[in-house]
Amino acid sequence: LLLLGDLGQQGQDRISNATMQSLGSSKKPLVLKVSHHGSNDQSAQFHETLRPELAIISVGSANGYGHPGKSLIGLLELAGSKVLRTDELGSVAIDASGQQLIWAGSG
Repeated sequence: LLLLGDLGQQGQDRISNATMQSLGSSKKPLVLKVSHHGSNDQSAQFHETLRPELAIISVGSANGYGHPGKSLIGLLELAGSKVLRTDELGSVAIDASGQQLIWAGSG
């Protein structure tokens, strides 16, 4: 599980090498909590290298900022991530007890 908080593109680029070293060659699936409600201030290289199995975007259904950004959604989908948005699914629960992730939304 990787939680990015509000870390933008510059910060993601800054921690990219350390993150990949920490994850190493783990065969466990990765869950990413996408930063800043899915804003477009994201590092394409970071997400393409990380390739999380699940990418959770915590965002309200009514926001004036246009979150999540369309370019970010496209980037995550190209990286092979299943995008889970709280504005569409409500709360998200994940079972990671095995090698496969199982998820469900409340909405």
